[in-house]
Amino acid sequence: MRVVTLAIMAFLEHEKPVTKVITPPRIGWSILGPTLAVTFLATLAISLRLYTRRLVIHKLCREDYLMAFCMLLSWANTSVIIAGRT
Repeated sequence: MRVVTLAIMAFLEHEKPVTKVITPPRIGWSILGPTLAVTFLATLAISLRLYTRRLVIHKLCREDYLMAFCMLLSWANTSVIIAGRT
């Protein structure tokens, strides 16, 4: 038991404190471009579905409202990514 305690104490004595803060590089367009593209395509697909369900079939269901709500959350996420880029 004493050997383990001495080994731990020796390790802790030689451990250097971390003094340098590493900041990640700016990701920029490598993340913003695909995010905007996928969000736009998803918005287009959901808009076409809602158009079809509302004007052609004349019936909106719960999943349509859920998809619209999730699309709003997706745009909120995209706006957070855009705000983090600037």
